[in-house]
Amino acid sequence: MNIIIHPKIAMFKRQGFLGSFNFKDFAKEKYYRKDIPNGEEFLELVHPKKYINKIKRACFNKAHLAELDLTPETYEIACLGVGTVILASDKGDFALQNIDGHHAGRETAMGFNLFNATAIAAQRLINQNKKVAIIDIDGHHGNGTQDIFYNTNKVLYCSIHQQRAFPAIAFDKIVIS
Repeated sequence: MNIIIHPKIAMFKRQGFLGSFNFKDFAKEKYYRKDIPNGEEFLELVHPKKYINKIKRACFNKAHLAELDLTPETYEIACLGVGTVILASDKGDFALQNIDGHHAGRETAMGFNLFNATAIAAQRLINQNKKVAIIDIDGHHGNGTQDIFYNTNKVLYCSIHQQRAFPAIAFDKIVIS
């Protein structure tokens, strides 16, 4: 099992209420993969086209959304984050990504998350008739992922999180031996 990240994601400075969060402090160069696909082609597995276009416009208009000060680069990083999770799910690896997480719903950006890369990768695996379990270990509940799969029996979703932990930053290290 490997850790993977696109170099552009590692260098991206997330702007928001936490200030300029520098992700490269956690993403070491040895994890860099330049062959990560642009995940834009997978977005519609979970998110409606209208929502995707709304996020794209918000980024190009430099709006403030989901506690983020958006830029055109934010959209690119979000798509690369989805691609990172897609590649990791194919290889059984861990994906490091910056703004594509478990808070985003089908049509809702929330908590630094524009798209739900976890749900997108899971839906892709479901479409390939694979069994999917999502174990979400974080400081916060993955409300978007839960909502997306709430009415299906195709995904086992389990969230382990703190109560009343917003805003907070959680860094977990999981060792598998």
